[in-house]
Amino acid sequence: IAAKRLGSSRLVLDSACLLLPILALLTWLSAGAAGEAQQVARMAMFIPVAWLALKHGWHGAALGGTAVSVAIVLAMPAHRDPATLQAQAFMSFAIATMLLLGSRVSALIVKEQRGRNDGTLALQLARHGLYLGEQRMRRTAFAIEQLGASIQKSHGRLLDRLRLHLPEVEERVYYRQAIATQHEVHRLADSMYPRALRDRGLPTALREGALARSLDEAGVAFRCEIQGRGLSRLAPSIHIALYRMACEAAIQLIEQDHYTTSVRLRLRGGETRGRCWALLQLDGQRDGSVISGSHAVARSLLMPKLGANGLSVGSLSDQARVYGGEARMRATDNGMRVSILLHDTPPAESLD
Repeated sequence: IAAKRLGSSRLVLDSACLLLPILALLTWLSAGAAGEAQQVARMAMFIPVAWLALKHGWHGAALGGTAVSVAIVLAMPAHRDPATLQAQAFMSFAIATMLLLGSRVSALIVKEQRGRNDGTLALQLARHGLYLGEQRMRRTAFAIEQLGASIQKSHGRLLDRLRLHLPEVEERVYYRQAIATQHEVHRLADSMYPRALRDRGLPTALREGALARSLDEAGVAFRCEIQGRGLSRLAPSIHIALYRMACEAAIQLIEQDHYTTSVRLRLRGGETRGRCWALLQLDGQRDGSVISGSHAVARSLLMPKLGANGLSVGSLSDQARVYGGEARMRATDNGMRVSILLHDTPPAESLD
């Protein structure tokens, strides 16, 4: 284990790949030169020590100083050579200075590493909080579905009892009201946690779920294109985040331009250096047609139908950073475009 840790140490790699070759070259130049050239070559050995001290702190200064001291002794032409003693005195002063500077650098490195760890922990807590929130919404959606089924059974039994005492026309009215109530209950449950996403996955939820239906009811032509590999390997929390962000981005496009008549969604997955990612793009376009009154009303109801919060692009970007990504909006030739990039997270959750 120690050998493996030593082999993966950046200090050891930097010393082996840069420090030792530079010292070997300067030692060779110092041994073969004379006068000022020899002294310059010896003094130049201070440069890699300073570089190691600035990058690795006092550990780099100690390791580099030891290697430089050995190199100066190897290049010494004679016993008690005055020029060599001068170089050793200069290098001793330089090493002492680098050790003092390196201790400060080491403290800064530790502080930076601690801040990075705190940031990573904060992101993990944020992802876990979002995951727990989705779990609660899923359980609530399931409870609403169960409640809807109970309401449907109660309506059925009640209509069966009153069938002999109601006119046929009034019975049909009550029956349609029961169906409408059941439909609204299912829509509410679907807005909280899409059933298509749970049962048939993200591609089906985007192509045929509440987003496509709601945009169609609002008079917005919707087209979904999914390509690339790696989407199936993304964590379930990334799938639900992509769906939520797609709904928020679609609402943002329509709010930015009320004359939007079509939305094209493109989802592309890939893998870079063993880490999966997903790029979500929504393009809103307008063709100059007039929006009817019924479609305008449906557009005003998009947010509750999709279970969205009306997040701005800045809020979407903040949420994307939780998954190591970003979100942007920019104007296109005939509308607006929202782009959202998410990276996969360590597999710590499952929504099943």
